[in-house]
Amino acid sequence: MVKCLNKALDVFRRKLRREQPEVEAFKSIKWDLFKAQPTPAQQARLQDAFARSPLLGELVNLRDDFHIRFASATNPDELEQSLVEWIVKAKAFW
Repeated sequence: MVKCLNKALDVFRRKLRREQPEVEAFKSIKWDLFKAQPTPAQQARLQDAFARSPLLGELVNLRDDFHIRFASATNPDELEQSLVEWIVKAKAFW
């Protein structure tokens, strides 16, 4: 699932690059998007890109929320309920 989320994020990033080749903010963020703990410089690049494409920031937040739900669940039933909530959130996003 995480692989699919990251692929969707990268597809959207590439779309932004093609549609807006002059925007520097989208040029060198590919690996920054996939780091769990970006450096301050990477975080600044990401914030610039998110300012130019709020949708990109929302996609990253949705992906990160998925990770948090897995990490914080204490049992399978809690995880299942949390993922159902995440799916509702993801569907509303589209």
